[in-house]
Amino acid sequence: MSRVADLASTNELLSFLFKTQRRLQEAEVQVASEKKSQNYAGISTQAQRLVNMENTRDQLERFVTNNELMDLRLQTSETVTANITETIRDFREAVYQYEQHGLTDEQRVLDVQSAAFRALVSLQTDLNIDIDGRFLYGGARVTDLPVDLNLTTLTAFQTAYDGDAVVYPVSRAAHVETDVTLPQTTTGNLTITGTNTIQAATAGSLASLNVGSTITISGSVLGNDGTYTVVSNNGSDTITIAGNLTVGATTIAVTNTVANGTETGATITASSYYKGDNVNVTHRVDKDRDFTIDLNASDAAFEKAIRAMGIIAQGVFGTNGGLDQHPERVD
Repeated sequence: MSRVADLASTNELLSFLFKTQRRLQEAEVQVASEKKSQNYAGISTQAQRLVNMENTRDQLERFVTNNELMDLRLQTSETVTANITETIRDFREAVYQYEQHGLTDEQRVLDVQSAAFRALVSLQTDLNIDIDGRFLYGGARVTDLPVDLNLTTLTAFQTAYDGDAVVYPVSRAAHVETDVTLPQTTTGNLTITGTNTIQAATAGSLASLNVGSTITISGSVLGNDGTYTVVSNNGSDTITIAGNLTVGATTIAVTNTVANGTETGATITASSYYKGDNVNVTHRVDKDRDFTIDLNASDAAFEKAIRAMGIIAQGVFGTNGGLDQHPERVD
């Protein structure tokens, strides 16, 4: 018996054939890719579970990447801290050697001051280390250079800090806790009397200038532009820049003068070597664990070392502020 096919039956047969071919192709893709479907529609009943698993995987991968970067930062910090420790030990040994053999010998004074200056440069370099564009010792200000000691040469340093008219800060408050700019609009006119007393017209405007800190006057109409040491502060509007500077058990004679008169446009600035902040940085290890990094360049250990080096390095031999004239600085 023979049968004559019509168009409808032919189309139906072709449809079955195409469906079979499609299933075969899908099976081949599944075998090759080892995936049940190439899109979420193919596993509609399990898509949510898959998406959750993919998100978890991506999150874990990000944690791994971040932890690898943090591990590199911690390893680098460990190396830098070891370098700083060695630098401080070398400086301390230089001071011991100087103390044991003639405190007024010019060459020995030059040697120990040169050692102090080299140590300052080394500390500045180490504390400004960065990894992948992020500074390690600036707190949360990871893109700002954390330490600026304004170092060029020992001679320039001793010009800035002559140990007599301008002395290197001898307290932490004066060293890192003063960073202000006080324009005339803040202080009002500055009245200078006795060649060493500066009084602001605005009450309380000078209260932030810590005793022992270094200030700079600019924009003076009396020719008082320059750098000075704050010897005393009444806690409000009056400071002096000469006399006996007393910090704890330390008394230092500071000799400096300014021209008397009224400053109508002068600005007083005081800056710290530390340009970062004191915000702790938190690193998340995974979704349940984290730890905090609170070490920055203003840490007491770093600050004391920098202060000790600055105190030794200041003052030219043979001058009133020279180290040979102030053996007490060794202590």
